[in-house]
Amino acid sequence: MKLLRLKIVLLIYLGLAGCSLQSSMMASLDQGASNHAVSAETLAPAEKFRSAKRLAWDAAVIVQQPPHSAETWQTARVKWRQAIRLLESISGKTPLAAQANAKLAIYRKNYAAISQRLAAEQMARDQLVKAQTLAWQAAVTVQNPPHSLKVWQRASQKWAAAIALLTTVPPQTSVTAVSRSKLVTYRNNFSAIAQRLQTERSAQRTVQQFAKSTSTLVSLQTQAALGMTKHPLGIDYLSYQASGVPKVSLKLTAWEIWQQASRHVDAAQQQVSTQVDGASVQSSYPIR
Repeated sequence: MKLLRLKIVLLIYLGLAGCSLQSSMMASLDQGASNHAVSAETLAPAEKFRSAKRLAWDAAVIVQQPPHSAETWQTARVKWRQAIRLLESISGKTPLAAQANAKLAIYRKNYAAISQRLAAEQMARDQLVKAQTLAWQAAVTVQNPPHSLKVWQRASQKWAAAIALLTTVPPQTSVTAVSRSKLVTYRNNFSAIAQRLQTERSAQRTVQQFAKSTSTLVSLQTQAALGMTKHPLGIDYLSYQASGVPKVSLKLTAWEIWQQASRHVDAAQQQVSTQVDGASVQSSYPIR
């Protein structure tokens, strides 16, 4: 148990560390873009135009043959932003103004497209992480069965939520293939949990029927022992005399009724034990 807790802490720490590292990298890229913009103010218009084209070329080359990680898309996005700022800083009174404006329109479209790809990549990665967390929780929930019906229901809900998250992962991202693979596994686990739920519900109904039958039998035993049965068992004494069969009692004694009821109770208990044992077979569910 201590080892499991240690693994959980390490996973959480590594996850937070990864998020912190990613945030630091994004902040560094943005800071670099800001510093580049300040230094660009001292450049001549022609040099600004050439620098903008170099940045645009670099940004286009970086994102060839996608999919890419969020960091790669962010790097390209920063370069497009730097190129745009250089072109925006060229005065409209210079001979390069018309060319700069034409390039500016193209670069802004590319910047918007890269921003969308970056958002999709970040969203896909976030959805995958959330789905993996839910899958881990669902698998841990049903370790070491048997469990109550509520526990199986809780695990089923977590698998369903993980599946819903993976189905929203956009296509053509760096985690799309992994998400599709996990989706198959998660759906199989969800089906297995659904079968366990059906078994547990059946066992629960049997227990309820057993409790009802036991109550009825106990009431019947008590009434028979006290001679308070609403409908007499066997035949009455006059019918017995008319039958012409001497020394044969067709009425059940209180002890005989008790024995018969006990046999019914034992049979019902055996049926419940069989179904509950069938619902308690230990199993494990893969997460990754």
